[in-house]
Amino acid sequence: MKWIVITLLSCICSVAVAQKIDASLAAAITNMEKDVQFTHAILSLYVVDTKTGKIVFDKNAQVGLAPASCQKVVTSVSAFEMLGKDYKYKTSFLYGKELHLYDLNHILILGSGDPTLGSWRYKSTIDTFIFSKIYNQLKKLGIAKIGGILILNFLSDNNPVPDG
Repeated sequence: MKWIVITLLSCICSVAVAQKIDASLAAAITNMEKDVQFTHAILSLYVVDTKTGKIVFDKNAQVGLAPASCQKVVTSVSAFEMLGKDYKYKTSFLYGKELHLYDLNHILILGSGDPTLGSWRYKSTIDTFIFSKIYNQLKKLGIAKIGGILILNFLSDNNPVPDG
């Protein structure tokens, strides 16, 4: 009889704790939604008990939302961990004859996957800035005409970007 009472009490406590977490999360979300900063926000939260697989809390879990700033933080931290704090993408612009490619008077662009190259967000990576620098350098070298542009954009064999 003692074991039955203990078992029943532990079940009641478990349910009470689960309901307490659910109620606490609901109250916290409701409180956050009242904040003026969240006037035009849509919140989504889905919490599952990892031991039982049961849903502890579900608010807008089926609503498709744009990635939030917290996802950017995870991405940035992952890149920092995988690439290192001193990692810099390198894009080389070379003139074909400098590479002893016979009469090939092409510009060779050797890329490394730089996500900022050509971005309007950074003055030093916008296309007009880059082409202006290339033009000025060719002019300094006395090159008036090029045969074309070859673009080789590859990552090294020790690719730090995970598959998928």
